[in-house]
Amino acid sequence: MAAKDIRRFLLVGIVLPFLGLELRGDIDPQNMSRDEMVKAAEGLIITNYYVNRWLRAPDIKGQSLDGKDAELIPKPGFVDVHFFLASWCIPCQRLTKKIKSIVAHYAPYNVRFNFIFAHDRAEDAGLFAKAYSIDHGILANAQILKNFHNPPLPTIYMSDKNGWFLSRYVNPSDADLKNFDNLLDKLVTF
Repeated sequence: MAAKDIRRFLLVGIVLPFLGLELRGDIDPQNMSRDEMVKAAEGLIITNYYVNRWLRAPDIKGQSLDGKDAELIPKPGFVDVHFFLASWCIPCQRLTKKIKSIVAHYAPYNVRFNFIFAHDRAEDAGLFAKAYSIDHGILANAQILKNFHNPPLPTIYMSDKNGWFLSRYVNPSDADLKNFDNLLDKLVTF
């Protein structure tokens, strides 16, 4: 296999699907030099930060939807699910209904679902939470967004019972939600 083919395979076959991204139509990795490919990848905000690294879920300190200080610290023995969304985000609205059914299913288990409103006003996030029966949420501040590398919306992060990041789903499809649900089911049974 030629070096160009290996780069194309790594970029198109592994890196982009892992990050939930696709190539723009004007990018052709088959006819690109290494430097051009790196520049294109940087333009797509591709990062290897989550690839082949075990990362601890960071503490989340922000403001709750009712204006009080809120803190989410990974708790041993609990699976944490962080759902980044915004009231104005149409895919977030579609996904919230599906996430709520998953939340209801795992209510008896040691799973904490955290709704984190990014790039949103408190009033709008509060109305969204009320409309979708979300009883708690946090407004993302600059530090939260920095710790999670300013995730695209919607994004779901899951950490295991020891506080290690296990998965990340960017703009998850129905198939991604099924995988998410299957993984969550395995985590709560062990």
